[in-house]
Amino acid sequence: MLQLSGLPKFLPHFAGLHLEKEIENLGSCLKDPKRPLIVIIGGVKIDTKLPLVEKMHYIADYVLVGGKIADETKTLIKVQHERIQGHKAALLVADLNPDGTDITQKTLKIFSR
Repeated sequence: MLQLSGLPKFLPHFAGLHLEKEIENLGSCLKDPKRPLIVIIGGVKIDTKLPLVEKMHYIADYVLVGGKIADETKTLIKVQHERIQGHKAALLVADLNPDGTDITQKTLKIFSR
């Protein structure tokens, strides 16, 4: 098996133009967001998402949580939400279909409002 982890140390490299644009957009969104600002967070790894949920409470108007983290850690997210003092955003956690792959129609209607 060929390992390439050491090779980049010897080659010139830089962040691409798309990454640069993403950082600019995120920076402007965090400093002076257009309102209403709705943040959608999903995924599987709760340990990497909870700090983001917490941070977005101070910036966003709504934080919508879906994906596996909504199903597997719904209670944990709500507990984390309740510990945040002076939060601004409304936290909405999705209910997933029984197969766990999509949000329910009820959640879709709530998120749409």
